[in-house]
Amino acid sequence: MRILPAIAASLIAATAHAAPPCTTSTAAVSPTVRALASSRFANITSLMPVWAILDELGPASRDIGSGGFVLVWDVTDGRQFSVAAASLCATPYRVGFINPRPHLPTPNNSRRR
Repeated sequence: MRILPAIAASLIAATAHAAPPCTTSTAAVSPTVRALASSRFANITSLMPVWAILDELGPASRDIGSGGFVLVWDVTDGRQFSVAAASLCATPYRVGFINPRPHLPTPNNSRRR
């Protein structure tokens, strides 16, 4: 029966060393950030954990996710850059430029009769 404690100890040790630290000194979101040049996003890939993306880009301008994270940065050319992930420690399941939502036309109060 000494085998079970040895197996448990080795599994705990393997789990403790498997994941890199999930730390960042950058807040995930700040509504006061300015738009970034598109060149700032050139090295961002879906292989990077979200905390590393935050360290590279700084905080996003908003988080539009519900349950998970969908961080959005404004880009100086009018586009937006989005990173979607389950957590800040996870690698994203979506990374890339998106176009902003088009403005909806304002209702016209004058109707044809």
